Amino acid sequence: MNSQYKTLYVLLSIFLVVILAACGGDDGDNNGDENDMTTPTIAPTEPETSMETPEGGSESTSTGDAEQGQQVFADLSCANCHAVDSDEVIVGPSLMNIANVAGNRVEGMSAEDYLHQSVVAPDEHVVEGFEVGSMPSFEGQLDEQQLIDLVGYLMTLGA
Repeated sequence: MNSQYKTLYVLLSIFLVVILAACGGDDGDNNGDENDMTTPTIAPTEPETSMETPEGGSESTSTGDAEQGQQVFADLSCANCHAVDSDEVIVGPSLMNIANVAGNRVEGMSAEDYLHQSVVAPDEHVVEGFEVGSMPSFEGQLDEQQLIDLVGYLMTLGA
């Protein structure tokens, strides 16, 4: 009986590793170089300005470039875990209608701030039915303009 539990534990561990690896997986264009894990960079066109909100979040005063944000989405292989044209759950929740629901997820938080936080601190507000830790944080991997552009793209999904 003990060996059955060990086998089950090993299989579940392998399954979990595969699922977690899918969110940050390779997009296939590194030509076989396993060490080519470059982070996309987009030179900011102008500095981002923001102001603190009473809840401690930040209220963005500029809108991101949705086209650049779509490229960031592709570069990070976000579609490996999130569908954008259907309500299919791949690993994470579908983003098909995220522009319409993000502003209602956390009381007092704008849709843009919710999406920004979901990218840099995804465990702060986990969508019901999904596990804490299932989405990696991209904090420090993107500059502020890339985050703004990514949020700009996400705000076009369902708008």
